[in-house]
Amino acid sequence: MANIEYVKVEIKWFREKYQLKRIPRDGIRFCTQIKFDEEGEKLPQWTAEIIITESVNKYLYFGKLRYLFEQAPRYLLKSGKKFIIYDGPAQVAQGKVLTDFGNDIK
Repeated sequence: MANIEYVKVEIKWFREKYQLKRIPRDGIRFCTQIKFDEEGEKLPQWTAEIIITESVNKYLYFGKLRYLFEQAPRYLLKSGKKFIIYDGPAQVAQGKVLTDFGNDIK
């Protein structure tokens, strides 16, 4: 598999709405399904890796994101694009891309 680049993201958890028992701390990696606004009403189809790198408070985090598969729609990874993070069928957070795909961050 080729190197798949990360983009920087902002994540706002819906903690009160979904009453998450645990929000990832700095440095924690997790994989989850995401869906961009442009994808419409269809169910999420792609899994992304998210690594939390900074927490501002219990709701706002910064991190990096990449799709796990080369075939994923990386054209959606552009600064300003918004997406939803899922835990099973539940929407648990909203994310926003802060850097364009192709400007790899480490």
